Amino acid sequence: MKVEKSTKSGKSSDIKSNAGVKTEEKPKISFTEILAFKDYDRQKEELQRALDEIDRKGQALVENRTVENLYAYKDLIKSFIEETVLKGLEIKERRGFSRTGRTKVMRTVSEVDAKLLELTNLIIKREHKEINVLKKVGEIQGLLVNLVI
Repeated sequence: MKVEKSTKSGKSSDIKSNAGVKTEEKPKISFTEILAFKDYDRQKEELQRALDEIDRKGQALVENRTVENLYAYKDLIKSFIEETVLKGLEIKERRGFSRTGRTKVMRTVSEVDAKLLELTNLIIKREHKEINVLKKVGEIQGLLVNLVI
């Protein structure tokens, strides 16, 4: 059994000092930042898949105007807009006082992801004709419901 001599601090005498040697420190990325990047990439992929599906259903609706294609397209547009609004906007509530001294709840909507909202506006502009068709169909459905009631 070999025992090394140790200094008073308890460290081995064979350890060399790093004094005078510069080491580059890498920028540290926190775990939450890594998760945020991964979540952003996942959301981006999901939205791209949704856009591709909207394009396919839009083409199917243009080629074959059936009720099934219309409902499928309508549902895709609705879910896409809901998803982007949920992820792109943030609602904050704050309590304050009115002029009369009563408490008042103020809600503020702020943009969280401007690119996501920009993408939503782009898809709405691009699919404007089909959305107008859906609007007319919705109006007709409303009239039919009123007739039944």
